[in-house]
Amino acid sequence: MSYYQCPKCGGGDIYHGTELVSSSTGGGAIIGPENDLGFSPVVGVGGSRTQEQTVVKCKTCDINLGQKDIRYSKEELEQIEKEETERKEGILPLPLFLILFFGFLGLIIFVMTLS
Repeated sequence: MSYYQCPKCGGGDIYHGTELVSSSTGGGAIIGPENDLGFSPVVGVGGSRTQEQTVVKCKTCDINLGQKDIRYSKEELEQIEKEETERKEGILPLPLFLILFFGFLGLIIFVMTLS
């Protein structure tokens, strides 16, 4: 079974805490028409918002833990590797099929233009 390991203290005791997370939106600007003094006013668009998120934290250090701090068992690592291999093998036949199909189609068109 996977578990979190703190990179700072090496501990595995965790809890789920709530953090206020800020994010920005937009960031563009609107340039208005030139005024009497020859300046064009710039109005910023967008802003920031703060929302609550549940995060995984170390009980000892009280630092946030992320995906990089998850440790997997040997069985889980083997399963992940097997799934990645199956996914990669499943993608290969499609391009090969398309190359052969269009190559054969091009050959037929080429032969038909000769006659």
